[in-house]
Amino acid sequence: MASPAGKWVPVGVVGRRHGLSGEVRFRPHPGCGVYLSAGSKVRLREKNGKTQDMEIASVRGSEDAPIVLFTGISDPEEASRLTNSEVLVLSENLPKASGDEFYVHEVVGAKLLSKDGKELGHVEAVQDGGGRSYLVCSTPKGEAYLPATKAALLSVDSVKREVKVNPAALIYPGEVEES
Repeated sequence: MASPAGKWVPVGVVGRRHGLSGEVRFRPHPGCGVYLSAGSKVRLREKNGKTQDMEIASVRGSEDAPIVLFTGISDPEEASRLTNSEVLVLSENLPKASGDEFYVHEVVGAKLLSKDGKELGHVEAVQDGGGRSYLVCSTPKGEAYLPATKAALLSVDSVKREVKVNPAALIYPGEVEES
């Protein structure tokens, strides 16, 4: 489903500097993969909210741990100043999600509905849970977690901002038995 045009969406975080030429490690958010390549335009957002638009000069390394060089950054000190900045890309520059896939920004803030349309709450965040992503949900019963599996997550409508789920799959932390 299409995202609003011109919307900047987070895809990862600048990690620590790498080497002596101004490169940095890039830590993609769970499920985001790498959508950066030489010539890509990105926006960096610091923790204080300050933003700066940058261009990618090069990307190398593995998909899980890419190493990025930004145009105009040429030494380790400059690169270090970018550490922990959030990396955002324009939504229209993301590859189209295929089949039952979705982007994090399409579900965060969406209504959480049962398969028959009853409102259960809304999605607060998506977290990586060691090999599986979970939707963090706010419900009248409190915070709940929903595994991002086909059995639990029935459909995502990014236009209507609705996520239909199997309510039985919601995990409430206070109801989990410790062994």
